[in-house]
Amino acid sequence: MVGKVCLMEGEVRMRDIGEAIALVVPKGKKFVLAGSSLGASAIIEYCAIASRLPECAVLVGPNAEFRFPKLLGDIVPAFPPSLYSVVKPVIKWYLRNFRLDKKREQEQIRKYENTLDEADPYKLKANALAIKNYAIWDKLPLVKAPCLIIGATSDTLHGTGALAKMREMIPRTDYRELASNKETHSEKAGVLIAEYLENRQYRARRR
Repeated sequence: MVGKVCLMEGEVRMRDIGEAIALVVPKGKKFVLAGSSLGASAIIEYCAIASRLPECAVLVGPNAEFRFPKLLGDIVPAFPPSLYSVVKPVIKWYLRNFRLDKKREQEQIRKYENTLDEADPYKLKANALAIKNYAIWDKLPLVKAPCLIIGATSDTLHGTGALAKMREMIPRTDYRELASNKETHSEKAGVLIAEYLENRQYRARRR
């Protein structure tokens, strides 16, 4: 049985992953890392520098960079967190109209808007500033673990064009594409992941 450490979106920074593995996974035990969006990006960074590698990494809609529009780039640093209620509608409007597919990804829109509604303004501002110039393109060729990337046709936030470039740059990569962001977090994605892990174990037994 392969042990799993699941590091989901926004829950962990790259440098925390090694600490989590040391606490949760006994030495010599095989494990898999899985995450989505920023969590998947953190896993990529980890797999590019770590000495203790997973058997493989499952990356759902990873980002190699975060494009920060000039408008928000000017607004976010200037606004004090106490006025978050004023800037929040602007952020929602931008995501809804420029980064997300309003016709096909209503659930994804609701998910991000709920996150914004529940967010701590002080922590959210710190996180936004931290990823303002975030990019890991230079880390991709250094990834030492096999990866499964799962993308979504209608997910404009994690665009398939960028994922195609990432697939070319990460040395050992399989790719699967589902119809929507909702599907990448559904039972369908679970089936794809299970099949990928089973095929890896089968190939390992055949060697």
